[in-house]
Amino acid sequence: MSSTNIKVSAYVSSRKQEGAKSPYYLEVMAARLSFFLAGFSIAAWAPLVPYLKSALNLSHLELSHAILFMSGGSLIGMLVIGFLIKHLSVKWALLLASLTLTLALISLASMPKEYLLNSCILVFGFTLGALEVGSNIFGAHLEKRYQLNLLSGLHGCYSLGEILALAIITVMLVSHVSIFVAILAPASALCLITLISQLKIKTTGQVVGDEKLLALPRGSVIYLALIAALIYMVEGSMLDWSSLLLLEKTEISRELSATGYIVVVSMMAAGRFMGAHLIKVVGLFKLLLLGILSTTLALIILSLSSSMILSYLALALLGLAIANIMPVALSVAAKQKSMSATAAISAVSTAGYLALILGPALIGTIAEYFSLDNAFLCLASLIAALVLVLLKIKEHLC
Repeated sequence: MSSTNIKVSAYVSSRKQEGAKSPYYLEVMAARLSFFLAGFSIAAWAPLVPYLKSALNLSHLELSHAILFMSGGSLIGMLVIGFLIKHLSVKWALLLASLTLTLALISLASMPKEYLLNSCILVFGFTLGALEVGSNIFGAHLEKRYQLNLLSGLHGCYSLGEILALAIITVMLVSHVSIFVAILAPASALCLITLISQLKIKTTGQVVGDEKLLALPRGSVIYLALIAALIYMVEGSMLDWSSLLLLEKTEISRELSATGYIVVVSMMAAGRFMGAHLIKVVGLFKLLLLGILSTTLALIILSLSSSMILSYLALALLGLAIANIMPVALSVAAKQKSMSATAAISAVSTAGYLALILGPALIGTIAEYFSLDNAFLCLASLIAALVLVLLKIKEHLC
């Protein structure tokens, strides 16, 4: 019997003895819901963008400047969360981030005055960055503590949160519910469930060590951070600009414009839950190589085609292509020897999530001067260059 099967059998046995409320079950459920809430919140931003742009009469450039506040807030949140976990405990750090994130999202959905927009976006970005990196640190801790592969599944929960957000909000908008109510109702319910689950976290030991939590990446971690940044730049661009791209290039209605991102995250979720099998079949290096090449192709199709069918097929391909790149990068970062696992995970996560927020602002700036199509072509060129980066770390993937 393999070591993995022994671990799974031990877990099943412990569940039978301790019941459904074992520490493992409670803490993993709290981690899943933390990822789920983070995914829900970031995806809820996608259908909100066209409404904010229209209500406040923002140009592409003005919207990009607002998104920069999200980037700044996210970076600060990523810098702060490790210290909050260390000094408040992982339970209270995640609780605080979850509650404040939901309140910030609801504030944005209320269409704040233009002079309040940047402040709301700053808080939203801060708590989003804190919750996402904090959830990754907690997930890596649980993975090490229980000796099981959990991160791929946890990232799958993030994707499921995105799907739920887009599906519920889109259905409510099509049913002529206001954008405020469409976000308020599901976000409040999910936040309440998440907070209740996080209150049951039993971890009292040291989740983060005494080493520098945000040390500059070294060795192979530099390349892993670059891969994470560019791939998450793609995901962030889909989040913020896919709705507007479909509106500009097809005859889709504003209420249905977020369905493009629904396709992306649905295929991402499917790809992540198949991740363990795909890694076993094709291996880490080939999986990442296929993902990078497929992402490049999908972005080119999105840039050049005005067909709704081709656009949706490209979005589906894109979701599958990027699904497992970040989870694999995090897993490899946790096992490399150039720096501590916690610092490496933090570096890769920070690079990825910062690009998730910062990337769309860059795309919007390029779109303002050269068109959204050309902005996506530039992004495709950057992703194609990742093949060279991948070759640099091939030895860590074989």
